Amino acid sequence: MHVLRRIAAWIGCVALLAGCGMSSLNDVKPIAKKYRLPLKEDVQEGTWTSKDIQVGYRYRIGAPGTLELSGDLALDNYLITGFTAIDRLTLSVLFLDAEGRILGQKAIYLVAGRQPVDQLMRFDRILALPEGAKAFSFSYSGEVSASGDNDGRSNWNFWF
Repeated sequence: MHVLRRIAAWIGCVALLAGCGMSSLNDVKPIAKKYRLPLKEDVQEGTWTSKDIQVGYRYRIGAPGTLELSGDLALDNYLITGFTAIDRLTLSVLFLDAEGRILGQKAIYLVAGRQPVDQLMRFDRILALPEGAKAFSFSYSGEVSASGDNDGRSNWNFWF
């Protein structure tokens, strides 16, 4: 009898945890329309802007199922004037369905270690498009710091 109760409790816990995990996946909000870049057949150019960075991009759909994407990345003026170094930075592409839900993600630019905040940052990639991709967007996370040693240095984290 005690064994059956333990098995039933264990199954209940597993079901509860599985349900919580599924609900959190379903609760992810789509990327806002102003940040989506619809995939079009012709060569496309533009600027994607957030509160922290600007990405000048150029893309075209290449061989079936690929995206040829190039561009440059610049930090917003408040990051350049207030800080001296990029401690880490990752720029990724988010592949989106027609409703803006994320189908996949691929890192396209990475800074590791202290680099100048005003450095030239360029990328040029050929990426596989996930099935059902209708648009893409960018995502990033980074940390900048001001001069000083580890104890006296001020840091700022930013992400989107």
